[in-house]
Amino acid sequence: MENQTFYCLSQPSTKYVRSILELQNKRFWLSSHGWLVLSEKTQFHLWNPKSLESIYLSPLDLQPRQHVEGILLTSSPANPGSFLLLFLANPQSIAFCYIKDQRWTIRSCSKEEINIISGTDDGWRHFCLPIVCNGRIYATACCRRRLAEIEIFKQRLVIRSLHCQLPLFQSVCDHVKMYLVESDGDLFAINFEIHSREAMNIDVFNLDFPTRKWNRVGSCPDRAFFLSNDEAISCRIMITDIERMGNRVYFTRYQGTSLYSYHIEDKTISMSSPCPDLSTSWSTPIWVLPDPEGTEYHHHPGGDQKENGKKDIQVGANGHCETQEKLEEANRTNLNGRIRKWIR
Repeated sequence: MENQTFYCLSQPSTKYVRSILELQNKRFWLSSHGWLVLSEKTQFHLWNPKSLESIYLSPLDLQPRQHVEGILLTSSPANPGSFLLLFLANPQSIAFCYIKDQRWTIRSCSKEEINIISGTDDGWRHFCLPIVCNGRIYATACCRRRLAEIEIFKQRLVIRSLHCQLPLFQSVCDHVKMYLVESDGDLFAINFEIHSREAMNIDVFNLDFPTRKWNRVGSCPDRAFFLSNDEAISCRIMITDIERMGNRVYFTRYQGTSLYSYHIEDKTISMSSPCPDLSTSWSTPIWVLPDPEGTEYHHHPGGDQKENGKKDIQVGANGHCETQEKLEEANRTNLNGRIRKWIR
């Protein structure tokens, strides 16, 4: 499929259809620091929808049954210390590649290391959900029930347990999923539960680092969270849009064309169909972060929020990629400078 549909959450009546060569036949992994991380087989590359710049990394040498469980871009590629981190399974390994030299280092995880983190040898050894918060790398271990910290010193890797249990799900469900999200220096965990085809429950927790305790979030009016298949992102909301767009978790369902909005305080779910004419032969929409050069937010003690920017924040945009994802002339079209979402 050649075309992708982009939907901007702050302009619900507007859609854009584009065909982007750089995204054809690629798998989308995440949107981070203004870049998309894509792959074609074992070739990973980064693509910037604003500058149209691409960065290709050397091919990754995987074993026959080995696959990627999690992926993280630690910072903007302009940072000399930026690297791409992959969690691999079958066998369990951690691969990382500094963007500046584009060479992979693969480090196997020993059974002893995994047992130190998980406290058990039950086969649930995968590390998942890598996230950067306040300059530190965190991930889940032991079937996403424990939190670990990972440090990389040039070519040396250190894994340690934080002795921190992750929030439990409320009940046994047909389907459960956990997300880790960094937002303005805070670390959040979002538990997503599906009890039947339509009955859903979402719980948001915030980690208190000194006590290593997860506190349930009853209200978060100045932020919005966006969930896709394996990734979650967050951003602050302009004061003028808090009532309409803040305090919410936006998500989509696998192979669905509806957009859902969960209100954290009211615990209500609303649904809309921004792109009802899409076919169903695709996996899931993805969210693309706002343009880093757009509106900036500075949180000050006392809760005041100031805006330094030129535009209203566009908190989401559906970039349905007919195959997987795309965004091409975004820089030359009306899409430039907006949050883009969905890439189907």
